[in-house]
Amino acid sequence: MLSHAPLPEIAPVRATAILNLGSGKQQQHALADTLVRLFDERGGDLRIGFARRGQDIYSFARDAVAEGRPIVLAGGGDGTISAVASVLANTETALGVLPLGTFNYFARRLGVPLDLKGAARLCFDGEVRQVALGEVNGRVFLNNASVGLYPSMLRLREEAYRRFWRSQLLAYVASVMTLMRARRYVRVWMETDHGAEEFRTPLLFAVNNSFQLEEFELEGSECVKDGRIAMYVLPPVGRLGLLRLGWKMVRRRLSPHEDFRLVCSKEFKVETRRSSVAVAYDGEFERMRTPLKFDVREDALRVFVPRGTELA
Repeated sequence: MLSHAPLPEIAPVRATAILNLGSGKQQQHALADTLVRLFDERGGDLRIGFARRGQDIYSFARDAVAEGRPIVLAGGGDGTISAVASVLANTETALGVLPLGTFNYFARRLGVPLDLKGAARLCFDGEVRQVALGEVNGRVFLNNASVGLYPSMLRLREEAYRRFWRSQLLAYVASVMTLMRARRYVRVWMETDHGAEEFRTPLLFAVNNSFQLEEFELEGSECVKDGRIAMYVLPPVGRLGLLRLGWKMVRRRLSPHEDFRLVCSKEFKVETRRSSVAVAYDGEFERMRTPLKFDVREDALRVFVPRGTELA
């Protein structure tokens, strides 16, 4: 959920751009030259940080905040942007989104142009709004976080990306291969604003991005726009059932109640029999101790959007 009122303007005189060298097909050094020229033309001072490892992203972002730089631009996929956002959350530093990934759901949610120059110009021509972030066990997420099959899909997808190339088609192939290998379910006890329930499921999928839901024509976008998390619980079906669900998702034919259970809540507490589980968030994954606590951080992130953007 975004605030409707623009915040006071920020003069982009001192900014840091963090470019993930592993994101997308573009040449990041050439992109850096483009950014520096753009800021020079506008009288800005831009520092470039090339991130070779995930930890570099956090380090560059923390340094920028510590130095009091008012703007940090994040160049990469949603995982890169999420990592920078986690550092900028609840600070005065504003995020500039440079969408260089495969899906770019966060940028598309905000109406950020998908070309580098157009996105970077928002630091000069756009306006700053505040956005709510999802959170699981203290880790923020922009789009989604999940338990079960999805972390396995990400592992397989990243292996394929390293060996071949990044593409939406390859992401879908990795998803199908994961569904073919699926064997286990997770038994969870979930506490929400509405009470407690028990589920046996191959996948819990928590979403904080209404655009992503609308793109797949899934019920739940109004839940997110209302400042809550939409949690999707898949039924305990076999491999063929999972493949059928995957095919229906690609065709935008998923049916609530029949194909998934939607739970809408401001907070979730999820317990399992395991002391820790793999959690995927915005294309990254890590093991987290249970119980898992999902909630919403209101107005946590300042971010540049196109001026006059109509926000739902």
